[in-house]
Amino acid sequence: MKKTILIFLFYLVFFNSKVIALTGEATTYGITITRIELCDATSTDTACNGSVLLYAGDSGVVNIASTTAGTAAATLGNLATAVFGTTYTYIQVTMERAMSLAGTVVSGSDSCSTIASNGGTDAENGKGAATATEVSGTYYAGVPGGSSISDFINSTTAGDGTGTDSAIGAIDSGDDYFEWREALAAPFTMEVGRIPSVEIAFGTTTALGYLEQAGMATDCAETAAANQGFYGNIPDITITIE
Repeated sequence: MKKTILIFLFYLVFFNSKVIALTGEATTYGITITRIELCDATSTDTACNGSVLLYAGDSGVVNIASTTAGTAAATLGNLATAVFGTTYTYIQVTMERAMSLAGTVVSGSDSCSTIASNGGTDAENGKGAATATEVSGTYYAGVPGGSSISDFINSTTAGDGTGTDSAIGAIDSGDDYFEWREALAAPFTMEVGRIPSVEIAFGTTTALGYLEQAGMATDCAETAAANQGFYGNIPDITITIE
């Protein structure tokens, strides 16, 4: 059975001269996928054209940190809707920005851990506590207001394909979902008599992000803010078309 394996990262960090971006391992990383689309050969990093819908709905919270790296965390959708003889070169996935995160980041001799009541919203990163006790809380993917991320990402106002998209490469404050697009490692053409499935596997070694302003010892437990605190960052993703 032929497999096409795609390994890629989605980058949600935005930098400026006053912010230090830190990462740590996410021991909990619960995501909700709402839409998966396959995009035709005219597609690019910035546009999913001629799309066919592989999955739509609510995946429920999938804790991708609870799976062994490289193993499937979820099996969602299949390619029965792909048009026979049509070549597809990209995939686009829509997810909720709200996610369950737990973990700790370290800066020098100081550390900061996630907490349940962290103040995180779709417009602000969440705060933490200077303790080694990691508590799962609802944080948000991406840095709100960030516009220097990669052009294969944008935020959107709805998860079902009807939303208003941000500019390419931007995460708008107030948007509850985001889309990312990735070129397939090799073009995929649907063949008669063969309907593959799609599996998604994840790794979370650097999937917890933190923007440090004045220094971890002083800003870990400060009020949540767009340019400071915890956010969901960089899981590595493996998509298998089997």
